[in-house]
Amino acid sequence: VVFFNFLGMTISLLFPRKQYHLDLLGTGAFALSAVFVLLSATDISAAMNLLRVQISSAAVIIWSVKLASFLFYRALKVKTDSRLDSMLATASGTITFWVISLVWGIVTSLPHSLGLTSSLAGNDVALIAGALTFAFGFFMETIADLQKWMWKKENPGKFCNVGVWSISQHPNFFGNLMIWSGITIMNLPALVEPLSNVGTSFSVNEGASVVAAISSLASNVFTTICSFRRCFVVCLSPLFLWALLGGQAKGTIGSSVEQAFARYGGDPEFQEYVDSVPLIVPDVKKVFTGN
Repeated sequence: VVFFNFLGMTISLLFPRKQYHLDLLGTGAFALSAVFVLLSATDISAAMNLLRVQISSAAVIIWSVKLASFLFYRALKVKTDSRLDSMLATASGTITFWVISLVWGIVTSLPHSLGLTSSLAGNDVALIAGALTFAFGFFMETIADLQKWMWKKENPGKFCNVGVWSISQHPNFFGNLMIWSGITIMNLPALVEPLSNVGTSFSVNEGASVVAAISSLASNVFTTICSFRRCFVVCLSPLFLWALLGGQAKGTIGSSVEQAFARYGGDPEFQEYVDSVPLIVPDVKKVFTGN
C-alpha cells in the first residue's frame, strides 16, 4: 500500500494535470497488497488452506479490481474530476491527497490484513454472514455506479434519482460500507486469541484476602479483554469508513456536496430529493411502498 501510494504521489507531482492513475493505483493497491501480504505470510500453505483466508482474499481482490477498473475507465472518459482539481493543483495538496489515500488503504484493509495473521479457521456462521454481507455490498456498489454512469450519459446535466439512487443519496457509499463490514465479520472470530493461550484462571484460596481476590479477578478480566485486542483494532476499519464516507455525504469532507448544490440547487426536485432521501442507509420502505 505504501509503495503504490508513493508511486501515485510521484506521478501526480511530475504530471499535476493527469488524473488517470489516481484510482488505478489508490484502489488497485488493495488487490496488489492483498496478494503481497498473503505471499509474505509466515506459513503460506497453512494460510492458503484456510477457507476464511481464501474467501477474504478473493473478496478484497475482486472488489479492488472491479472498482479500480471502473474508475480508471471513467477517468479515461471524463478526463478530470472537478472535485480534486483544486487539491491537486498544488504540491502540498497533492501530498495531502496521497497521504489520505495511504491512511485510507491501511486502515480500511485492517480486517483482511490482520486476518492473515491468524492461523485459526474462525467461525462458519461468521464466515457465511460476512460473505453474504460482502456480496450484498458488492452488488449495491456495482449497481449504483452503473446506474449513475448510464444516467449521466443519457441525461447530461441532471442529477441521478433513479434506481438505488431513489432510496439513498449515496448508495455506492452504503455498498462500500457493507463490503468492508462483511470482510470484518468473516475475519473477526479468528482474531480472538484463545483463552488457553493467555493463561486465564481464577482461583482463590480459602484464606486469601479480599484484596488478593479482587486483584486476581481484575488480572483475569484484563487478560480476557487483551485476548480481543486485535478485534478492537480491526473495528477501526468500519468506524473509519463510516466517519469518512459520512463526512463526504454531509459535505464536511471534500467539496462534492457544495458542487452538487451549485449545479442543481435551483431545481426544486433536487431540493425535495435532498430533504426526503436518506444520505447513506437506503430507505427500505420505498422499495416495497414506492413512497
